[in-house]
Amino acid sequence: MIKPDPNNTSTHQSNPIQSIPKIILKSKYSNLSNFLLFCMIPTSLLGIAIWPISLFFSFLPIFSLVSIPSFIFISIFLLFSISSIPYLLFAQTDPPEGSRILVLPLSPLRAWRVLRTIIQQSFEFSKLGLIELLLDYSYRRIIVIGGNKKINSKILKENISYRTTTTSTQSKSNRLDIYLPIDWSPISRSYPTQSSSIHLQSFDLSHSSDLEIHSDDSDSAQIPASALAPVIVFLHPGGWSITSKGLYIQLALRFRRLGFCVVVPNFTQFPEGRCEDSIADIRQALAWVQRSAHQYGGDGNRVYLLGHGSGAHLALLTVVQDAVIHSRDHAPSQAMIPSGLNRLTHSNDQYTTSNQIEGLILMSGIYDPIKQVRIEAKLGWEMVSTLRRALGPSHAQTLLNSPNHLLFASKDFLQVDRLPSKVLLIHGGRDTNVPIVQSVLCKTLLVGIGLKEVRLRAYRELGHLDSLLSIMIDGRRYGNLIDAEIVSLVTS
Repeated sequence: MIKPDPNNTSTHQSNPIQSIPKIILKSKYSNLSNFLLFCMIPTSLLGIAIWPISLFFSFLPIFSLVSIPSFIFISIFLLFSISSIPYLLFAQTDPPEGSRILVLPLSPLRAWRVLRTIIQQSFEFSKLGLIELLLDYSYRRIIVIGGNKKINSKILKENISYRTTTTSTQSKSNRLDIYLPIDWSPISRSYPTQSSSIHLQSFDLSHSSDLEIHSDDSDSAQIPASALAPVIVFLHPGGWSITSKGLYIQLALRFRRLGFCVVVPNFTQFPEGRCEDSIADIRQALAWVQRSAHQYGGDGNRVYLLGHGSGAHLALLTVVQDAVIHSRDHAPSQAMIPSGLNRLTHSNDQYTTSNQIEGLILMSGIYDPIKQVRIEAKLGWEMVSTLRRALGPSHAQTLLNSPNHLLFASKDFLQVDRLPSKVLLIHGGRDTNVPIVQSVLCKTLLVGIGLKEVRLRAYRELGHLDSLLSIMIDGRRYGNLIDAEIVSLVTS
């Protein structure tokens, strides 16, 4: 925990944070890891097929002398080979200091923990209805978005660069998609009012359509402020390392049907950068929303940050860091500031979230990375997960990227009006990836610093990915309840 230093009289300018290198170290043995993967995957599949056969023959007296040793050998081989596959895929980038060759689960206990986690996660994935998700995505991507260019132009604007200067290496990670509100056209004679854009009585999503054709035969007119819809900026999950904006069409279209203007940005992820780079990109994207959202029917001063998992962490961290830095720089006494917070800084100092972000919608988020790393260590998963590497790699740096730790450390001087006025936390009781205690503690800290409207909605039968899929696929359990909570937050 970051503790105050009563003897500290320095400001953050005199002790700037050491820059974290954007070039992430990769293993020198990538060819070796690829070769092992090439060998392990087919042999593991073969071993899985042979394993029950050897078990069956182990109970037959005639074959037991051969089948029992074979069964033991195959079991040990599968234990280490299956547990090594995620390590070879994900744990070789930016390995811990002192790693000699490859990072592998060589301990039988660690290998067993990893194997057990793989089995549990596979079981959870099997219940998600991924085929339904894929079919629904294909329909909306091909028919709704790609079927008609005229309709598409009234629904979605893709790959808009949000950086003022974009290099060739940043072009993919610094672009966003924006989904225009329903019934909005920059050249139509009439505009929907704010009250008609969002109300709970129009919630029948199963009968709503994404295909709207707008008249565009009128002259250009100035857009009244009441015509602009509130903006949802969705920060996608993926463990700070995978997925991109194009995978969340269903979610964006769903909130578009509810009357929002939806922005889905890409941002730098591990291993191209660390958490600091993600935050810098998100701030750039929010600055773009503030400048340009009105051109697409969105109110750039009524923005709600929505995130799931790692996206929820980044959403909260973005606004908390901004509030802590501003409050620190205007604190009446530097003695009340913990020494660690003097190392906190961010880029794009001209932009502030306090006058733009109206609310936060945080789903199944990680707000205390230190606690989460300990949980992953018990599962043998801390080397596979990118949490430590993306948010650290040092313990001190991870603390600076922990929203809960920042809130606690700054509670004596934090200016509450620098934070969004409304926060909605959503978590599932069946979330085995991120325990619900993360959201409970986050709510306690937010209420403790004086934030008035903090809501926590816990759903007993909701898993980690279930919460995300419930707002992506129509008809999912809790989907309409979550929609109602979000609309209630916006209209309150």
